[in-house]
Formats: sequence, C-alpha cells, structure tokens
Amino acid sequence: MTAARARAVVIAALAAGGGLVALVLASDHQEAQAVWAIFGPAVGWSFVGTGLYAWRRRPESRIGLLMTLLGFAWFLSILETANSPLVYTIALATGGLWGSVFLHLGVSFPSGRLAARRDRAIVIAGYVIFPGALVPALFFAGPRELGCDACPTNLLLVERDADLAGVALAFGALLYVGLFLVVLARSIRHWRGSSPLERLQLTPVYVCALLTFLLVAVARAGAGDAAWWAAFISSGLLPFAFLGGLLRSHVSHLDAELRARVEELRASRVRLVEAGDAERRRLERDLHDGAQSRLVSLALLLRSARARRRPTPSWPRCSTTPSRSCGRASWSCASWRAASIPLC
Repeated sequence: MTAARARAVVIAALAAGGGLVALVLASDHQEAQAVWAIFGPAVGWSFVGTGLYAWRRRPESRIGLLMTLLGFAWFLSILETANSPLVYTIALATGGLWGSVFLHLGVSFPSGRLAARRDRAIVIAGYVIFPGALVPALFFAGPRELGCDACPTNLLLVERDADLAGVALAFGALLYVGLFLVVLARSIRHWRGSSPLERLQLTPVYVCALLTFLLVAVARAGAGDAAWWAAFISSGLLPFAFLGGLLRSHVSHLDAELRARVEELRASRVRLVEAGDAERRRLERDLHDGAQSRLVSLALLLRSARARRRPTPSWPRCSTTPSRSCGRASWSCASWRAASIPLC
C-alpha cells in the first residue's frame, strides 16, 4: 500500500469514528452510551490501525487488508444507534457484515487466503448468514419484537406478526449457533494438526476470538453495562492478538528459512569433503599408476642392462653406473609411494 492510500484510509477511519461518537451521543434509544461512545470507535480504529501496520509489514499476506475491512465493517454496525429510520434499517440489514469479515479473518489466518474448499464454503456461509439471518424477521418484527421499544421504525416491516417474527429470529439464532459449532470444530481440528510453531501463532488468536464472541453474546443478552465494558475491551485487544500471531508467523517463517540454509550449508560441506576425497584418490592413482610404474619399469630395465653387461676395456671406468641408476630409480619409487600415502 502506498503512503497516499494509507493516509486516505486513516482519514476515513478518523472521520467515521468521529461521526459515530456524535451519532451515539445523540441516540434516543442506545443504552450504555458512554461505553459505546468510547469503545465503539476505539475498536474500529484498533482494527484499522493494526491492519494498516500488518499490511505494510507483510504485503504478501491479506490479513492486513481483512483487518482494515473489519474495522470499517464494525463502524457500519454501530449505525444501529442512529435515530433516522432509514439509517437504522440499513444498519439492521448490513450490520452483521463485521461478523462475516471476522470469520473470514479467523479462518484464513495467517496467510489471509483460503486454500481448502471446506474453508471457502465456511466463509461463504458466513457472508450469507451473518447479515442475512436477521433479514426475514425484519418483514414481521416491530420494535418490541426486536427488543427495542424506543428504536426507530423498521422500514422493511410488511406486516407485524409476533409469532412469525419469533420463528424467524429463532431460525436465525439457530443458523448462528450451527455456524459457530462448525467453525469451532474446524478450529480445533486445525489446531491439533498444526506444528508447535503454528500453534504459537494460532493459540492467542483462537482464545481471544472465542472470548470476544462469548462476551458479546452475553452483553447482547442484556447483562448490563459491565458486560459491554468487558466485551469492548476484549474486542479492542483482539486485533493485537491477530497482529501478534502474524508476527509470530513471520518469525517462524524466518526460523524455517534459517534451518533450511543451515541444512544446505551442511550438505555443501559434505559435498566439498566428498569432492576432496575423490580428488585425493585420483592423485594417488595417478602417482601409483603413472610415474611410479614408469620408475619401476626403468629400474627393471637398468637391472636387465646390468645383468647383460659385457667386459670391455672401458668397463672399469663406468662399472658402477647401472647400479647407481638402479638404486636411484628404487629410491624414487619409494619416495613416490611415501608421498602418495597421506593422500589416501
């Protein structure tokens, strides 16, 4: 990502967060306004900030992009605090997108890519279920059925029917629970099949994600301001868990690369030793089969010449020549043999 684009994303995130603070404080129906005004934008900013950092440090990974998108999807969900019926209805229909991006982020961690067909199916189901599970109930649910008597009018309401709204909401909750169980089973299986280094990356991410999910569910069930404080704190720390896991992934990658280079260095040393041994054996063969054999042949010729010599008037003057030459040839053979021994 270029510096200009990063600045544009930061400006957009700051503007969105500031607008949401004003929206929450002006809301007529939002409970725990102080908590939402402080931590609502802070959670989105934390995802955008850590996402941009991860995007810059590891551009080959899509985790930074997904974390940035999750921050803006979180901003979209806070539009439910709006007093405008149109904005409130849009937020009801699309506010669950942050859960879809969150699921995409968790399943594709740490590469940001979905290699397995099963993982792609889970993520597609998340993009359908999280924003879409509530939509059928909106055709029959009024403010009371949605659990907010002071909320603006639901513009998707066709005919108010408490029974149909209850059935639709129960069906949506069942879809949420089913998807959660599928993701939980997949995460456990993936964690068990991972190496120890990969578990160091996955453990903080999985633990923080499950804790955040449980705290948000408890807070939405009406546990009060304390539950929302805990849920927001956990949500704010969640992007740093992803970032920590991503950095651990980078460190483990460097460790694996270092191990591979060490193994390559060891293999090259073995090849050098083997090449040196082969060269020494070749030199020893050359010394033994080449020069030494010629010296032996010369010594044999000299012995043969000494054995066939005939007395001549000049023989006494050179009678020691063949013997001396034969001795020198034998001495040379011994020297070559001694020189070739250390090379073996």
